[in-house]
Amino acid sequence: MAKVAVIGAGTAGLASAIRLQSLGYDVDIYEKNPKVGGRMYQINDRGFSFDVGPTIVMMPELYKEVFEVSGVDASKYIDMKPLNPMNRVYFPDGTKFDISSDLTKLISQLESFGDEDAIGYMQYLSDVYERYLRAKKHFLYKSYRRASEFYNIKTLIQLLKLRTLNNAYQSISSFVKDEKLRQALSFQTLYIGTSPYSGPVILFVFTFTN
Repeated sequence: MAKVAVIGAGTAGLASAIRLQSLGYDVDIYEKNPKVGGRMYQINDRGFSFDVGPTIVMMPELYKEVFEVSGVDASKYIDMKPLNPMNRVYFPDGTKFDISSDLTKLISQLESFGDEDAIGYMQYLSDVYERYLRAKKHFLYKSYRRASEFYNIKTLIQLLKLRTLNNAYQSISSFVKDEKLRQALSFQTLYIGTSPYSGPVILFVFTFTN
């Protein structure tokens, strides 16, 4: 049996180790911290618990898949619940905006900013979802074992179609005109520690579509 060493017991390290073991490899995993988790690490001190990583989970199906490949039911180990609203945005003038995970409710909320911006949001949603599907098919779920598999004309064409040069704020601003709505819909890049004014739009694609 081939042996594999995985360095780091964060979510990626743990998921990789589980997948490799399910394929028949003899896996050893090494972690410098006293607990596993990586960016999802938790600190317990003086009766208090502090999450040092995300408070929400994007793409829950990927987490569930790791349990499935190891032959166990994910629902017996983790309890995931959808949030609605997903978040509430407060503006300096005292107004607020709830971002619903229910598209029908969200459209009603968007209409308060005007019909033009509601239409613009739907157009942007369609545009960013198409880019997400392209990224998932050609990049996210694809393994590159040789440089030639990535550095080629076909990959370059798909990369250009992703239109990744703009930042998140610029990208949504071409569809939505209200400044408050622009800010409310572009700040999701903060989940991964990047400003919407400087982070590449591809990061926004993944946070926005999940």
